[in-house]
Amino acid sequence: TRTLLWAHGYRLAHAAAADGRRRGLGDERAAAAVRGGDPCPVIAAGRVLLAPYDADELICLGLHDGAPAWPESPRGRLQIAGVVAGRVVVVGRAGVEALAIDTGRRLWQRPHPAAALPSGRGIVTAGSLFLPYDTPEVVEIAVADGGVVGRRAARGGAVPGNLVAYRGEVISRGVDAVDVFHQQADLESRIETAGLTESPSPWSDYWRGQLELDDGAVDAGLARLQRVAGVPAARVPPAAFADALVFGMRRDFSAAAARWREWADAAAPAASAPEVMRVAVDGFLRAGDLPNAWKACRGLLVAAGETQDRALISDPSDSAVEVQPDRWVRGRLAELLARADQPLREEIAATAREVVADAESTSEPIRRVRRLQAALDRLGDHPVAGAAVAALAAGSGRGDGAASRREEIRREFLGLAVAGGADVGDAAAVDESPWPLGRIAVRRGRSDRPPDGDRFVSQIVSIPVAAAGQSAAPDLAVAYDVQQRRLLVFDGCGRRLVEPLPIDHPFAAMPAMPWLGQSFPIEPSLVGRVLFVRTTSGVTAFDLAAAPGENRTLWRHGGRPDAVRDAPLVRIVAGAGGRVERNGGVPLGRRIAEPDDLAAPAVVRGAPARAQGVIAAGGRSVTLLDPVSGHVLWERHGLPAVSEWIGDDDVLCGCTVDGRNSPVLSMRDGRLLHAVDVPGRRQRLATYGRRLLAIAPLDDGPIAARVRIDVVDPVDREARPLGEFSGNALAAPVGGDHLAVVEPNGGLTLVDLRAGGVSFRTHLPGMTGRPGYLHASAWQDRYLVFVGGDDEPAFGTPDDGGMAPLTNATMVSESTPPLSGAVWAVDRADGGMLWPVPATVSRHCLHLAQPAALPVLLFCRQTRAGGDGGRPQLSLLCLDKRTGHAVFEEDRIQMQPHMFVGCEVTGSPVDHTVTLRGANASTRPITLEFTGEPMAPRPPFQAQGRPPSSR
Repeated sequence: TRTLLWAHGYRLAHAAAADGRRRGLGDERAAAAVRGGDPCPVIAAGRVLLAPYDADELICLGLHDGAPAWPESPRGRLQIAGVVAGRVVVVGRAGVEALAIDTGRRLWQRPHPAAALPSGRGIVTAGSLFLPYDTPEVVEIAVADGGVVGRRAARGGAVPGNLVAYRGEVISRGVDAVDVFHQQADLESRIETAGLTESPSPWSDYWRGQLELDDGAVDAGLARLQRVAGVPAARVPPAAFADALVFGMRRDFSAAAARWREWADAAAPAASAPEVMRVAVDGFLRAGDLPNAWKACRGLLVAAGETQDRALISDPSDSAVEVQPDRWVRGRLAELLARADQPLREEIAATAREVVADAESTSEPIRRVRRLQAALDRLGDHPVAGAAVAALAAGSGRGDGAASRREEIRREFLGLAVAGGADVGDAAAVDESPWPLGRIAVRRGRSDRPPDGDRFVSQIVSIPVAAAGQSAAPDLAVAYDVQQRRLLVFDGCGRRLVEPLPIDHPFAAMPAMPWLGQSFPIEPSLVGRVLFVRTTSGVTAFDLAAAPGENRTLWRHGGRPDAVRDAPLVRIVAGAGGRVERNGGVPLGRRIAEPDDLAAPAVVRGAPARAQGVIAAGGRSVTLLDPVSGHVLWERHGLPAVSEWIGDDDVLCGCTVDGRNSPVLSMRDGRLLHAVDVPGRRQRLATYGRRLLAIAPLDDGPIAARVRIDVVDPVDREARPLGEFSGNALAAPVGGDHLAVVEPNGGLTLVDLRAGGVSFRTHLPGMTGRPGYLHASAWQDRYLVFVGGDDEPAFGTPDDGGMAPLTNATMVSESTPPLSGAVWAVDRADGGMLWPVPATVSRHCLHLAQPAALPVLLFCRQTRAGGDGGRPQLSLLCLDKRTGHAVFEEDRIQMQPHMFVGCEVTGSPVDHTVTLRGANASTRPITLEFTGEPMAPRPPFQAQGRPPSSR
């Protein structure tokens, strides 16, 4: 009331209110306090008290002269709670203390409660300090001696924040909630007054019961509330009694559980409230009381529902999880089944059958479908769920076109989930008759494209598709049109399946420019007929089987608000994860010398989509989305810095950069099962489902002489060795669920990632020298294994014609560098060689984006007539995958010079043809017709010692 105080530049200033004359506080520590940014200096008894943010001390200065008022100051991150009765109440990291304002002498000190820290600013009244803690609770401390007067836990479980006092109540504004705490003395006075004016007084009995709960007398408090609940004149909302039951169970579960059983037997509404039953289920599960846990869970299981309410609830046993109520029941039901004895399992199964039968008996078709779906959401993978799936498959509601389509997809996904992730399609079962073996007729067409200057050209970048064994089209291919910013979808023959699909990404205002490193992460996954595309902007689901005119976009889910800001400019990413993503592989024993960034990566690799749900990950959170509607099934926060997610239908593991403390979550409800140490990012070789393959060097050196490959399961926390390999061995993915490892001596090991074991070991005859590049693909009954290196040309000419990949060196390449090597055809069943000798190539580039179902293996390269300064020409070599012989070879295909150069390959099973054409250039298409006419037997193609051919 007498002095004004403010910051002036880097100094404090004050003025008398009477005349406004400014005076300065010249002490250097005052200037330091202002620089520290203290927002609230305290003036009392002619002194200025400051607790700067950047100083570990409390500063006390004389108001008029700025001189230090205390000889020394307490140290350690402090906060001034207030000044009362000549005492300065200070809150620090270690505890609370009171100092005499005139001398700075410590009057008393009290440490913080065990495992608790202040969570906001407290308030000081005439006799007490109310301080919020993260336990969560508000503690009342006497200013006179530092004694604890009372402790009030937060009823809703939210951590309290900054406090304000109003008319006998303390209001807390936390991060995500506003709570009210009563000052005990004022409340007791009001209770006493009500008891004198009204007898009996349900209101005073209700609040006495609440105070008894706060004081830890849970049984007595709930007993009093139970009596009040039966009084109609109490005028207390029923939800208040449910809240009291929840609070009592969290304070003293054994005492509150007995009262809950009494209320449940009496059919009290509070006992059957969903939030009460959820807390009861968790409490009985922790206590090992499975019958009573089932008693509470049964009420949630049989509750009628039609999955209309998509609101998430907080998990009572894990505050970091928000989950849909039906998914919460699914998780607890699975835990009950895992721990129950046979009689209890039979009782659960009987109730599950009743739930399904009740939903199936609904007469209205739309409500029947919804209730069956709600029952399935709760039952999960219980055996009885198959009856609900069959009932859904029998018919559907009569909704609009979009609703009917979603129901159809839902039934397909339910079938996939019940099948346990079995393959929908098998490439080995494809009939090879569309391209009969025999003579090949070559036809050359006329160019049907205008000159490059008359059309907008684009660069097409292929993107690996993760199928997780649940794809209706195993050979589906996806590419990204960089300039048009659209996804292109092809079948196994290279034909466009649908129109270009638009996707959202943070650089929508301008085309991405990969030659400048400007592209963004795209992760496509295929489940059944639905293509899920994950980018930094979120997840989009496309129905590839939509009828003409229907919108293919099923749903979109936006990413984190800060995803665009955090996303770096990175290359397009997708695939199996680990080292096998590197083009052609690197020696397994090579050590990575670059330092690892252990901070949270801005772009987090997500697990492939599954019929059970789609993962949307980013930052310190992960979300499971419903694959049909895109609704959030559960969301978990507060995770460590996860770099990639792996998982199956049961669990989800977030692998950290260094592998330590990787969280393992339940796919059902998002609960944390445990934390496990997995191999770090540098050791991870490949992943499939929840398993990962890791490399363990067996000796020191830049490249270890021997390495061991382990299969790691984060659930059982065991690492099982697959075998030892040379440090110079290369590994490459095969078909998404296998891994090929080739050693310098020609040894080939095929690892089944799905089963976590070795399928077979064999030897590649005729391989010499250390492998420099490895590519393996599956086709029908065989694997095509290409091993190459960057050796000098073997055809004896000093000039190799300026051979190069099809794309410019600054672009994202769709083909390998010029390589010399060999191709082997390996039997998928036992690893036997299907060709008498391997086919060999010299200084050719393997076309990486060629369609998987075609009967030819394509090599293509760019040459220049007369050396580097000549006109660019296209060179093609096509090998028959069945015999290894060359069905087409030509080196001098003229094309227009352009930076966007590629090769389009399409096949027509009906016409028995394969068409080759240079992309984005006015080249004449070349059609190979498989006539089936007799042809003399031809051995696998041999390129050693041969010059480039003109035809």
